[in-house]
Amino acid sequence: EVLTSDVGAGSADFDSGTGTTLMVANGKLLWQAWEGPALMDLATHKRSQAGLGFRAFFKTADDREAYSISAKMYDEGETNSDLVAVDLKTGAKRTVVLAKGDEAGLSPVSNVALDGESIYFIRPREHGRSAEHNGLFRVRRDGQGAVERIGAEPQEGRLPFLIEDGHAYWSRSGGGGDGDGGGPALWRRALAPGLTDQRLVSTKEHHLPLFVHHGRLFYVDSPGLFSIPVDGSTPPTLHAVSQVGQSSVVADRACVYVTSERGIERIRLGQAGATPELIVDENSYHGGPIVTDGQRLYWIDRRHDRILGMGRSPAALAERPALVAKTIDAKDLPADIASTDSKVLVGDGWGCAKVFGWSQPHWQCWTAPAEANPGSIHPKAKFVPGLSPSAEPAMGADRLCFLDGEKGKCWRWTDLVHGKPTDFLEVQARQGRFGQWLVGGGFSCLLHYVGAERMLVCSGDNRYGQLAGKDQPIALERWIGALGTWHGCVSNTQGQDIECWGRGDAGQLGRVPGGTCTVDGKQIPCDENLRKTDFILRAQALFAGDLFTCAVLGYPNELRCWGGSRDGWFGDEPCSPELRQAWPVGDRFVAAPKATCSTLPARVVEPGSTLGAISVGPRGACLVEDDRPHCLGAIATPSVPVDRIAISNGAQANACGIDGERVVCWGERYSPPDQPGRVVPITFEATTPASA
Repeated sequence: EVLTSDVGAGSADFDSGTGTTLMVANGKLLWQAWEGPALMDLATHKRSQAGLGFRAFFKTADDREAYSISAKMYDEGETNSDLVAVDLKTGAKRTVVLAKGDEAGLSPVSNVALDGESIYFIRPREHGRSAEHNGLFRVRRDGQGAVERIGAEPQEGRLPFLIEDGHAYWSRSGGGGDGDGGGPALWRRALAPGLTDQRLVSTKEHHLPLFVHHGRLFYVDSPGLFSIPVDGSTPPTLHAVSQVGQSSVVADRACVYVTSERGIERIRLGQAGATPELIVDENSYHGGPIVTDGQRLYWIDRRHDRILGMGRSPAALAERPALVAKTIDAKDLPADIASTDSKVLVGDGWGCAKVFGWSQPHWQCWTAPAEANPGSIHPKAKFVPGLSPSAEPAMGADRLCFLDGEKGKCWRWTDLVHGKPTDFLEVQARQGRFGQWLVGGGFSCLLHYVGAERMLVCSGDNRYGQLAGKDQPIALERWIGALGTWHGCVSNTQGQDIECWGRGDAGQLGRVPGGTCTVDGKQIPCDENLRKTDFILRAQALFAGDLFTCAVLGYPNELRCWGGSRDGWFGDEPCSPELRQAWPVGDRFVAAPKATCSTLPARVVEPGSTLGAISVGPRGACLVEDDRPHCLGAIATPSVPVDRIAISNGAQANACGIDGERVVCWGERYSPPDQPGRVVPITFEATTPASA
């Protein structure tokens, strides 16, 4: 039965330690949705949010309350977190353990377990923390009394442990309190301070799911499901041979339900050596935890973004013969799809992606739909002839560039759509070792070695001094760099100096330019040579747009930008009237009434956010902030959780990224004007198999 669609499940894994993605208590189903913890009443299927905030993950629950660790981030990057309880009837929250410093707070990865009176949690070993602040702790469930330390940490803090019949059970590699130095094993400890650990049984695997049922401790180990008496007094019993996964093991009455590569299996406990029965196959189960309320099993079908439930039945799915091969009509070959190794590049009104067919990579490119039909057309990509699947091309606004040995070559996009074009803008290392190749708006540069000397070699448009005085030595080691439309910057990741050159009329060079360039009869501030910015930043990455530059600083990640933003997404001061009235876009000018400028690095995202991947282009930026994408400027935030985002490096406000196995784009020329964040999938050609 489908309980709900569009659950928006988060990406946390069941065993990752961050928190469980699914649990059931007091007639409610709880799961980690994209926007934060979510609840569903199992009687009415009515859904609501838990109100804990995006960074809170459920750890455990009973018939009264659900418990969560709410992470906090401090300026120094330290984390110290509260343990919060949520009343499942009223939704009211209360703090059980308040983070007051090293003694009282929890780690965000700590696991939590319950018994009738207390809450138990582990504070893992951390550098600089004294021994009495690590280990297994408990506190009364009503929050009264002090936090009590039971003993040393029984395992890594992010791994599950079990509280049952006055004992803690866990899996650990290596020795325990009795000095034993063996391999993986199951252990237990009575819940009283100062008592020693008891080694129950050796295992082949580590980090195993545990539960107690009818006086026996059940665990998963090769080759299947085992149990022993809770005191370890007799050897283990093998209940069933199964390729059991690590996601979930649930005991209910006389059956145990386990997850495997086949789906969800049922094992009848009364039958020694029973054959597991398949009750849910891969059509409905694709990994993740299963839970039960004693009446039904529940799980999240992540492939279809829905929650499924299943009632009791003695029936099981019939065994199916293994599929060895099947014929495929060549006219119906599956289209190429995105994978974890895919990459997306976006030009001005076009894009390219590395996609996979028959497990082989291929580059395919597409043109954005006509501006008269946004949102109604799925662009069709075509193979790029002559571009090696192993190539890592770079994108200019109007060209695709790639490496050929130690040479950098480019193909014009207008020629590329008609077949393999003529190579141009060739940049070659001057008898030296190749370093890094950067591509800008009409010019390219190589950072490379000539003997022990590091050289910058540029080629292409030089109207604003973009070629940096031709071949130029630079005092950089472990360099990073970025080229914009008319300027460039480089830096040393181990130093604090950023050097820029080229056009400088909006502050994008980080200083007052030392000269002017005459372009179309106008005097434009510029620098033909590399010069340091007036400020010091230890940049980990650089981005360059049309009239601005951005730097990503170290942990915690922070994005700072300087220069001019056509769409006003950074900086507090309006740009000059001349720029706001005539913002340069290629060889034309547009009005930019929202344009803001900043001569100093302006903070784009406030500290405290956890930034992931960052993409920056002339029309804005997209950040993965607290595990979800968020876009600024003229770039809309996508309607689905896209990753590996690439923003157009031209004048059009659009971007593309990867959503599962799809490459999707949104914004100008892709989405409807009234829904700029609505994604449009790209259709790819089908790869012909290399052999029959």
